[in-house]
Amino acid sequence: MRHRFIFHVALVGILAMALFLAARPLEAAPVRVTSWNLQPDPLLGTNAWSAKFQQALIQEAAGSLKKLNPEVILLQQVAGWETCNQLALALRPEVYQVTICSSFRDPRTKLLGPQVAILSKAKSYLSWSDSWPSSAESPAAPGGFAFAAIRLGDKNVGIFSVQLRDGNSSEIGNDLNAAAQRGREESARQLVKEIASLENWKTNRLEAFVVAGDFNTSRDDSRLAREQTLTRLEQSGFENAFAGLPLGQRVTAPGNARRPDATLDYIFTRDASVAAGPLISQPALSGHSGVTCDLDFAAPKRIPSNPTNQALMPVALAKANRPDGSQVYWWLAAMVVLALALFVLARKIARRSKLQPAQGALAESKPKNLITIAAPQADQIIAAPMAESAPFVHIEMASATQTQSQSWPVRADAGRVATPMPEAVRAGLMANLSHWLKQKFVQRLVSDRAQLLATQQAAALKVLAVDERLTKIERQIQQRNREYEKRIDELQQELLTARAENRELIRAKIALVKAEMEKARLKTGQHAGHHQN
Repeated sequence: MRHRFIFHVALVGILAMALFLAARPLEAAPVRVTSWNLQPDPLLGTNAWSAKFQQALIQEAAGSLKKLNPEVILLQQVAGWETCNQLALALRPEVYQVTICSSFRDPRTKLLGPQVAILSKAKSYLSWSDSWPSSAESPAAPGGFAFAAIRLGDKNVGIFSVQLRDGNSSEIGNDLNAAAQRGREESARQLVKEIASLENWKTNRLEAFVVAGDFNTSRDDSRLAREQTLTRLEQSGFENAFAGLPLGQRVTAPGNARRPDATLDYIFTRDASVAAGPLISQPALSGHSGVTCDLDFAAPKRIPSNPTNQALMPVALAKANRPDGSQVYWWLAAMVVLALALFVLARKIARRSKLQPAQGALAESKPKNLITIAAPQADQIIAAPMAESAPFVHIEMASATQTQSQSWPVRADAGRVATPMPEAVRAGLMANLSHWLKQKFVQRLVSDRAQLLATQQAAALKVLAVDERLTKIERQIQQRNREYEKRIDELQQELLTARAENRELIRAKIALVKAEMEKARLKTGQHAGHHQN
């Protein structure tokens, strides 16, 4: 009896631990994102778009990206789809999907220029690219963006690879004029507007955003201090991964004799936080450094850094320090399990205290009558010793269609605690009950499997029949097409050799044959669709 009590207590403890682990929120692993710019270093003095130099750029980028092993790669200044495919092949054995690659054209020459692309280990469920729309009233910067919606961890994330230059300007000094700054600001405004429209999705709603790429501007240059390109993103709630870092730790465009060090490539996040990084990778052939960050999409949402929202910052921080819903549920589950364990423990102690006097009295008295009931199996169940006055007895027969019972008059001392069932009776009853349940369960499994096999076989036969019909119809269509084409060729030959007065008649015949051919094709297609349905 003591061992069974310990077993029940241990079982309750295991159940409590299982509920504890199930209710505890799982922490998703950070997702590594890398932004890589393939623009060649202008000081090398080579043909950037030659096949040989492009291969060198791809091999150099693949060597660095293999060591970084990011989940998502955002490319800028890439030649096109072919370059993206070659880079994906060079990254093997890791498998990357070329999710999207743009096809921007120069508005003046109409030729393809540098593109933006996204490579990802996970497949996207939606992607597209677009250039920055420009007009005479609001000219935008050259370039555009590539967008992909990808399921990362347990969230839908919208990812933008952006480019605010056309690749012809190799240095920031060429983009210091006011018109270039207004163009980048206009492109940033269009980007913020595009993101705002994505927030209205009802199906596959995006829960976080990542914007990375070549913004072609730097706050470290006093001549660009008033430019609002980066500020527009920050005012819409995006966090700069380089925020708070000194210039020496965030140089993405190393300086030379003609320009100083600058930060031109950025990673912005919203509804996510930077778990590690940013990490700067400086290639030898490219004029830009790669930027890598480990992003935590399980981080709480941040309040946009808009000056008008400064009054809301204390409230936001207070809410961030409160326990979230999953923690509250976890504590409630733990309290329920603890209460259940205490209830079971108290009940066991109470039953044990009541059973001890009854067991002592039973040990002093010898059994007078024993009833043996034949079980469905070879085992036998020994009933409890019968007292002088017969108690209420309820017997269920396995062969009876209805419950059969026999009762005796209720004893005068029916209010007393009943004598507990001996261990032999309980063991026999549990053995037979478990054997019966096992048989029923196995029979149900066998029956379900037979039904599934029959359904599968019937479906396979139907599919084969539909395939045969479609094949036959397709052969008929091909045969009729050949006949009509042969007839048209013959009429055309007649048209060439006929005199002028007969040519109009032959042309009418050709038109009639084509009309019959189209009518037969439509009729056969409708017939095929009917059979397929």
